[in-house]
Amino acid sequence: MPEEVTLYRVFIATPGGLEQERRSFADTLQLYNLEEAIPRQASFLPVGWEDTLAGVGRPQTLINGDLNRCDYFVMVLWDRWGTPPGGDHAHYTSGTEEEYGLAMEYVRSPKHPLREVVVLFKRIEDAQRLRDPGEQLKKVLRFKEELETSRNLLFSTFRDVSEFEHTLRRHLAGWLRQHDLKSTSRVAREAKVPLPYTAPGLVARPDASRDSVRSCSLTINLFAGTREPIPIGTNVLFTVMNGNQETVYRNVVKASRLALDGLSFSDNFEDNYTVLASADGYAQAGFTPVRISPVHATSVDLMLVRKTALFDFRNARWGLLRENRPDFARLLASGAGDSVAAEHRYAQLMESRPAVLGCFFNLATALCQIHFPAGTPLDFMRELIWDETRMTQDRFFAWAEEGMINRVTEASLQGLFAPEPTAVFRPSGTRSWKQVQFGEANIQLTFHENDKRTIDGTTCILVEVDFDYYKDLLAHGILEIVANAVSGNLTDPRQVYVLRWMAGRHAGVPDFNPPYVLD
Repeated sequence: MPEEVTLYRVFIATPGGLEQERRSFADTLQLYNLEEAIPRQASFLPVGWEDTLAGVGRPQTLINGDLNRCDYFVMVLWDRWGTPPGGDHAHYTSGTEEEYGLAMEYVRSPKHPLREVVVLFKRIEDAQRLRDPGEQLKKVLRFKEELETSRNLLFSTFRDVSEFEHTLRRHLAGWLRQHDLKSTSRVAREAKVPLPYTAPGLVARPDASRDSVRSCSLTINLFAGTREPIPIGTNVLFTVMNGNQETVYRNVVKASRLALDGLSFSDNFEDNYTVLASADGYAQAGFTPVRISPVHATSVDLMLVRKTALFDFRNARWGLLRENRPDFARLLASGAGDSVAAEHRYAQLMESRPAVLGCFFNLATALCQIHFPAGTPLDFMRELIWDETRMTQDRFFAWAEEGMINRVTEASLQGLFAPEPTAVFRPSGTRSWKQVQFGEANIQLTFHENDKRTIDGTTCILVEVDFDYYKDLLAHGILEIVANAVSGNLTDPRQVYVLRWMAGRHAGVPDFNPPYVLD
């Protein structure tokens, strides 16, 4: 039976020099249509100046007519700005700039179908070009600086065609999710769980009167290791248990979101629910306690990661890291001698010890989300110790300014940290504190004050940084440290990535967003 397919036109605007990216743009959209979009009753049509029919009038005006009918706009820039478009548009210095100007007008107007503008910059790898950019590149750099200053539009950078295709696919995935939210097509409709939805087998006290049983709702959202919703159509086994460990719901649902209504409220420990989700090929995920309430709807976000997931460092390449996470790059470059040596050392780490790099990014991201009155713990760290015994997949050691201890002590008095004993698990440590903000994956800072070093005239002490899986010290010792000591295994940074992301979502704090994903 024929089914309706929604067509979305995607316009690409580039000056010269990006012919390979333009070809890749069309190929990527075609492949994405076959793999993802068309099965969900959507299709993305590439549109560019190549598709504009010849006619009478200014060529750019004809191209603009095609842009006027597009739903999405992608602008790609590298080392050229382009040539003036001519006509009565002297304030535009290139055809690409005119297309961008019109796109920004269209996206703000409800009369036009355009709904999003994306700007991508291809990196300039030659440092000499940046020192002497020439007029064309100067205009590109000036435009990029204007975007950074105005903050009206976020942009991304990429190094090569492969990275360009990956970035483009992520935008397509986001646009397809928008399509699913409003689509009434068969696949999108089947992927949704109706609201309200009363799951079969919900537990309710038969002896309770209607007035004494207050109804609660619980929504479960599932995300993949890319920090995006899992693909629609994935068969997921949802299991929900109340505080008595009674299963109140267990069923396979083809959805990335499940809503349960009609849960009874007891106003005691029974309201502390446990939520589990599993799917073929994915590691099981769960969260507890999830406390329900009749006053407000409760939701929990879980992350399902493929069992074969690998570290995807596309957005953590050295150039991108220096630009987007300069504090990370500063610490990684410390002690390397020069920038060339720092980049080489970093590339070797990424290639030969990806789990160690993933651990560093997990810890550094969490450190940046701890705020002292002045700066973060990462700001106090002067030099990372590149020793295979001190930079592992579950911790790193660094030289930190001595004053960092005072900041942690103050934070402890404010309830952000709690002191930890060091004698059993960290015998060479002198003082240790554990973050207490989350139920799982809190930062632990252990200071080795007998180890000191002077860096650039500043007295530094040795600090050991790792994650503590659980708030409870006994649970920590039994489930993490002792188990690892017996098995000889170190904490898997992929597990920490999942735990910390879910803990942050549950706590309602800014997302845990290290510069990599699991894919």
